[in-house]
Amino acid sequence: MIIRARKPASLSQPRPGLPASCPGWARGPQYRPAERSRPVEDAGVTKNRKASQTVSVRGWIESMASALLRATGSILLSVAVLLLLAGGTGAEARPPHRPLIPRKTGNLSITSYRKALMEGKRPKRLDPMLRDPEPLSEMGMTGVEDYPTFDVVEPGKGKTNFTPYIANARACRRLKMDYAIYPWVHFYPDWVEEEPGFVPYTNMEDGTTCRQPSGWAPYTTTLVERFYERLGGRLDKLVSAVYVADCSEYGELGYPTGYTKWLRKDDRAKVAWWCGDAYARVDFRIEQLRRWGTLEEISKRWGTLFRTADEIDYPPMELLKSNPDPRKLTPPQRRRILDFVYWYQNASARRMRDFIRIAQEAFPDKPCEVKLGHADESAMMGHSYSSACRILRNVPRLAIRSTHAAVSYFHVKRVATPARFYGFMDFLTEPPGTFKPERMAERIFTDACAGVTAYFDYPGNPQAAGGAYTDNIGLLDGKPAVVDVALFFPEADHYLRIDKPYPDGLLECANAVRDVADFDVIDERLIANGILQRYAVLVIVGDPLIEDTTWIELRNRVRRGHLAAIIQVVEAPLARPVGEFVGVDGVARPLLTGNMAKEVITRVVGQPDGDAAVAAVQQAYAAVLGERGLKDGKITMLTARDQVWTGLFDHRILAYNTTDRERTVNHTALAGRCILETRLAGRSR
Repeated sequence: MIIRARKPASLSQPRPGLPASCPGWARGPQYRPAERSRPVEDAGVTKNRKASQTVSVRGWIESMASALLRATGSILLSVAVLLLLAGGTGAEARPPHRPLIPRKTGNLSITSYRKALMEGKRPKRLDPMLRDPEPLSEMGMTGVEDYPTFDVVEPGKGKTNFTPYIANARACRRLKMDYAIYPWVHFYPDWVEEEPGFVPYTNMEDGTTCRQPSGWAPYTTTLVERFYERLGGRLDKLVSAVYVADCSEYGELGYPTGYTKWLRKDDRAKVAWWCGDAYARVDFRIEQLRRWGTLEEISKRWGTLFRTADEIDYPPMELLKSNPDPRKLTPPQRRRILDFVYWYQNASARRMRDFIRIAQEAFPDKPCEVKLGHADESAMMGHSYSSACRILRNVPRLAIRSTHAAVSYFHVKRVATPARFYGFMDFLTEPPGTFKPERMAERIFTDACAGVTAYFDYPGNPQAAGGAYTDNIGLLDGKPAVVDVALFFPEADHYLRIDKPYPDGLLECANAVRDVADFDVIDERLIANGILQRYAVLVIVGDPLIEDTTWIELRNRVRRGHLAAIIQVVEAPLARPVGEFVGVDGVARPLLTGNMAKEVITRVVGQPDGDAAVAAVQQAYAAVLGERGLKDGKITMLTARDQVWTGLFDHRILAYNTTDRERTVNHTALAGRCILETRLAGRSR
């Protein structure tokens, strides 16, 4: 039994991140090579183990040489030992050992070059992060991410500039660190707007445009090809991986939001329906005909009467604004809205698939990553994590990165679940910026449960966290937790509401349930593709409208005995029988009837984060663990309502104390904000 983390006795404040005027979700912590924070001793964590100290390789070598000089009085001997230990190769610039999984950092060229240009300052040739590499070495970083933008690479048509990126790449090579790039084509130079065929994103409601290229316009694809061709020609031999960006904001899948205004002026960028250009409308018609076959079928679904394909159009604008109660819409109105939303979401994933192909042609045999982010899943954001993973699942050598690290456990699992289900090469997380040092252990615990195969962070976070980082980072071994409980994300009902960030009560339920059970987050498109077979317990919050495919899959899994329990949490009693749900078409359908329904389906009346809901999940999960053959002590440890989160793995159990107070876990004192690792007998990492 090993205690792997402590809360430092005093916690330094996080380094400044974004300017106060920037949106809270906008990412971009500014690295400053200031003093290095050291882990702080905390002898009160456990009575039988001293707090560890982290020292750099250079510091250890110097201390050994000094001790030898004092003991022998021989300067020559001490110098000889110093050279022997250092290897004469600048050992302080490299990690002291290779971590179990890669550790990455980044934001190169953002504050040093991109932001300097915006502010009218002279950019630095080499990013400051690489001028003082010792912090990266101490944190065990193995790779760095750079952000080439099109306006820097080709400021004038035909006139290229790779100076900052080549300098950064060569510095990484000297430091024996991988150098990856995250190219932003949507930060284009002024001359691009004068090119024939250029089309910006257009707001469907009022026809205004923003300074980001339309993802449907053919010229945007041509622009991406031009950008990657130039990058590949100069950087191919220096680059170890390519992180492919979408053509808006931070490059995460989706549409303009205005998040990057601090890096480039774009006054009209905001959350809206950015599909007002002619190319988008043509794509909509083509996709609807491809999916539904005939005008007659489309008209039947939507309650319309289209005589020609040119008449196929988006839903009226009044349907694409806030709909607090989808039940007040007619079934054809619901169907038309959902077909539009699903097309809007899938279009960004299809576009990304084309961009990845272009990147892989320019950088043959280089692995790629795609970033999925935004702490908002309203319909207008235009992204679906599960749909993106499904559409991209056959792309070779592709990793998925969630930019939700340290946001919440729910947000990380929302992306990790489809990424794992569709079997991508790697999955990792990235924080949206700086976060409080006392949340570092929680972030690492969450990453461990999600099974990240790489770790990404900005240098200021590990430095500020001290021991919470150094003592816990070794827990990440790339193996995810074993999960039996799934939370249901009701896509149809949620997207019909248009501007709701998340389904009512779901986040509250997730935060409460995590105390007694680990969980994944599954939505209707994942269910339609067979993910239910992985779980024994399903938690449904509220009384959502559901798709027919969801009902069919639920019914089949329940009747075959694959689901041990379904727990539905509602705030008020329902008139319908237990186990009956209403479809998007307005028809009520039962999963089971009578006593059979009551044996499998539990309807809890109360708050989503209330005692009754948590107790129901706790009881169902404990029963599943008992069937797995776990002993009572382990079951109690995994399901106790004690504000200690646990994760069950094939080879260990991790426990994270979410409070500032000491807790007793498995007869062991566990201090606040700390992680306890318990190895399972006969198993190894």
